[in-house]
Amino acid sequence: MAVHSLGPDRIARGLRDDGVDLFHGETIMDLANARIAMGWTPVTMSAQIEGHVTTLDGTTATAFVDFARGYNPAFIGLSGDTQVVADAADEVCDSGRCVDFVLIRALWGGAEHTWLHSPESLAAYFKTLLARYPISHIGISYGVRPEFIRALRRID
Repeated sequence: MAVHSLGPDRIARGLRDDGVDLFHGETIMDLANARIAMGWTPVTMSAQIEGHVTTLDGTTATAFVDFARGYNPAFIGLSGDTQVVADAADEVCDSGRCVDFVLIRALWGGAEHTWLHSPESLAAYFKTLLARYPISHIGISYGVRPEFIRALRRID
């Protein structure tokens, strides 16, 4: 029996050939993978921001946004822990650029049932972020529960 491993470029090509309407590259950690995702339009993508507002390969949030804008994506976003994403949004927006959406972790990755936020604290965080930046979309990853969605719907 032959086993074939498909790389990200072949997976993306297969999805596109099968009629996918929108390709979302989530938690992009380096520009090599971003280049693969950006080859397809329409595309949305979010950079996984770690530590000091960089992706894992050391690309700054602003450099990622500049890179992604060159491909004319439908949306560009940032994902990660709350303070790191807020710091990255500061960096990007202070440079005269901005992102379209943010994805925030509600659950600490790798630690089962260790919540970073209550529904109310996450809603308050998003309310503050939305007041500061022209972000059009927000989202929760790693641990979304119905009570988080209800709290977000109550944001003024």
